[in-house]
Amino acid sequence: MLAKNYDPKIDPTGWWHSEKLDGVRAAWLGNEFVSRNNKIFRSPQSFKKYFPKDEVLDGELFTKRGDFKGTISIVSHKTPDEKEWKKINYMAFDLPNYKGKFEDRMNRLKSIVSRSCRGKKNCPIKVVKQTKIKSRQHLSQLHKSITKHRGEGSMLRRAGSPYENKRSSSLLKLKNILEDDAVVVSHEKGSGKYSNMLGKLVVKWKKGKHKGVQFKVGSGLTDNERKNPNKFYPVGKTVNIQFTEIQSSGKPRFPVLRGAHVDR
Repeated sequence: MLAKNYDPKIDPTGWWHSEKLDGVRAAWLGNEFVSRNNKIFRSPQSFKKYFPKDEVLDGELFTKRGDFKGTISIVSHKTPDEKEWKKINYMAFDLPNYKGKFEDRMNRLKSIVSRSCRGKKNCPIKVVKQTKIKSRQHLSQLHKSITKHRGEGSMLRRAGSPYENKRSSSLLKLKNILEDDAVVVSHEKGSGKYSNMLGKLVVKWKKGKHKGVQFKVGSGLTDNERKNPNKFYPVGKTVNIQFTEIQSSGKPRFPVLRGAHVDR
């Protein structure tokens, strides 16, 4: 289930609010974690032992706010590092195979997680907190309480809504900073302190109104990534870009590289 953008014209009163997590989306299928495009995330047995074998969960692999790259670094290895996986929590927020309305799914999810964790403090499964929105002002307060502490944004879920395997108007996302996917077109060599390294990525929008428009992004690259661009950002790789707005040219204002998608 994928989210649409929140339209301020919508009255959020009565909807459910939760934090939009800066993690890696993954479904638990009873024996493995898989991405939206069915890439398997290899996790250690010490992590998987807490998870139910007879339930499908929807959620995110997550370390902490602002650590998208760190999370990807841990979950993308073919051979999982057990020590590193101790930093990961699985933030569960839905049950794809359960046909009840959202509130019923949440009650069942809490029961499943409680049964799986059995009161153990180091259990990595957490249920994402949901708060009923009382008014537009209440939504604004909830959203600000997240973003002022480096949280990515908010998710809104329509009360009583079913789980849908598509982009749904019953699930909305609200962010102060915009983001979208682009495809790496080429590498631009750096200069000065970045001589003989990657200076900027040349990318193009992957979809939408400005699909195909090319632009450059250098902010967000680490020195290690600049030294090994073909390893981290090969041509054709899908990356996520944050920005403040789209200009009339179709290019983003103040683009920052958020990271590469594991499975795209």
